[in-house]
Amino acid sequence: MTNKEMTEIFSVMLLAWPNAETFRGGIAKLAPTIKLWAACTQDIDFWTGQQAVTRLCKVSKYPPSIAEFREQAEAVQRAIKDEARHLIDRIKLHNYLGKSDEDYFASLREGSFDKAVIARLGGPPRLTTGRLWNIEGIEAACRAVIQDRPALVGGIAPALPGK
Repeated sequence: MTNKEMTEIFSVMLLAWPNAETFRGGIAKLAPTIKLWAACTQDIDFWTGQQAVTRLCKVSKYPPSIAEFREQAEAVQRAIKDEARHLIDRIKLHNYLGKSDEDYFASLREGSFDKAVIARLGGPPRLTTGRLWNIEGIEAACRAVIQDRPALVGGIAPALPGK
C-alpha cells in the first residue's frame, strides 16, 4: 500500500481504537509509523487492506500489529480463492451429471453470484483455457463481483465471509 492509502487505513484504526497508546497525537504524529506500515504492506492492495482492517475491527480489542494486519489480508485473499474453487466445484458437479458449462450458466438465476462471475469472466467459454480451468481469470472475476456487489457473498465485512 502507499503512504496515502495507509493513512486512510490508520484513520479507520484511530476510530476503532481511540484510546490506544499507538494513536496518541493523531494522524499527524504517526507519519513514521505509517511509513513503516506502508513499506511492510507494499504487496497488499488498498481494497484488501480495507477488508483486513474491517475484519480486525470485529475481532480485536487492541490495535493490530503489522503481522496481524497481513494475516487478515491473506485471509481475504484466501476467501476469494475459496469462492473461485467452490464455483469450479459446482460446475464440475454439473459436468459430471452430463451437462455443459453453457447449460450450467443458463440454469443460473439472474443476479446469482455464479452467473455474475461467469458473465464478468466473459461467459462459459472463458472458464477454461484449453483443457485447464482458467483459475486466475475465475479468481479475478470473483473478486470483481465481490467488490461490486458485496451482498452476494456472506457479508460480515463489506465484501467477504469471515471468521
